[in-house]
Amino acid sequence: YDNSMKRVEQGGELAWVLRVSALAVGLLTCWVVIRSVKKPLDHLTRATEKIAAGRFEPVTIMSKDELGQLTQAFNEMSRAIKERTTALEEQRRLAVQANELKTEFLANTSHELRTPLNTIMGYTQLVLDGLARSPQEERGYLATIQQSSKHLLSLINDVLDIARIEAGEMHLDLEPVSVRQIFARVEEHMRLPAQEKGLHLKVAIPPQDLWVRAHPGRLSQVLLNLTGNAIKFTTSGKVDVEAKPDEEGERVWFTVRDTGVGMAREKQERLFQKFVQADG
Repeated sequence: YDNSMKRVEQGGELAWVLRVSALAVGLLTCWVVIRSVKKPLDHLTRATEKIAAGRFEPVTIMSKDELGQLTQAFNEMSRAIKERTTALEEQRRLAVQANELKTEFLANTSHELRTPLNTIMGYTQLVLDGLARSPQEERGYLATIQQSSKHLLSLINDVLDIARIEAGEMHLDLEPVSVRQIFARVEEHMRLPAQEKGLHLKVAIPPQDLWVRAHPGRLSQVLLNLTGNAIKFTTSGKVDVEAKPDEEGERVWFTVRDTGVGMAREKQERLFQKFVQADG
């Protein structure tokens, strides 16, 4: 009987030890599993907080199981958000820059509009007050008023053109255009501004007429603007305007040269951006 009781007690102790061991192994297994899951989840949590702060750093993939796939998907999402955020920041920067350029342009345009307007008002007042000393001097005042009026109208048309271009309503109807007629118009409009600055203006009207397919009004506008700028930024010397056909006879090259300040290459590259000019 005693031996049987001892075996029962030993069996009970062994069963208790086995239960305790199984519980310990279970707890250890749970701890290992929880730790293996918690660590990458903690990484993802910290990465989410970094994204909220604007820092897009990839998370290290620690396994190839479902958590590893989740981490990879998270990294791809983070990369996509970073690219979208960068693109939006660039668009915002360009919008701010364009707005600043537009503000500067409008300020400069307002100044440009006041200049011929002040001239018109001043000389008109001289004529009305009878301060001209001779009919010839009065006629000179009227000629200046007319020239300033044309300049003012040209500036207003430029502003209207900008509105048309931004609205996508600028259309060019091409037709045969006489270069001689265009050059005669350039010389007529630019002769007086050149004389006032003491510059020699040479518009090389071709001896034999050249014809090009273009929009006559816009071609005149381009040449008048280029020649006007050449006169504006030249303090002494000359301004030459010419046209030559290329060797194939398919195109005509228009050239405006001056002895003014010139323009650096880096500024030339910015000229065709909206509201940009070399000198603010």
